[in-house]
Amino acid sequence: MGELMATQLTSQAFLPALAAGAERHWSDYYWVYIFAFAIGASTTIAEPSLIAVSLKAGEISGGTIDPLMLRIAVALGMAFGITLGSWRIVMGWPLQWFVFAAYVLVIIQTLRSPRAIIPLAFDSGASQRRQSPFLLLLH
Repeated sequence: MGELMATQLTSQAFLPALAAGAERHWSDYYWVYIFAFAIGASTTIAEPSLIAVSLKAGEISGGTIDPLMLRIAVALGMAFGITLGSWRIVMGWPLQWFVFAAYVLVIIQTLRSPRAIIPLAFDSGASQRRQSPFLLLLH
């Protein structure tokens, strides 16, 4: 299924027409990015473990943390990450650059965040590991 979708979204008939001798630009693949964002956001917002974590966070915080807003924040982050990964594939850039940058960003955010929120942040991110099989089907 993933191979068929990738073939359809990147076929020459689906992409914008090119002038003679012109090369494809990364922005020509905008449908790939839109699809990646949509699939990342929708699979994350519907993830049962994230729903459970966000409800528990809302309960423990006494209503300070809105469960829906937490789910939306995590879904937007996941959608951005999957879109960035799609862009990386289109550009042909090495994966290790992005992994290293992500680890540095997480370390900096962890050091600058209030201690009380760090476990919730890691739990919210870890709850997404169950959607990986679905996303791998699309790869």
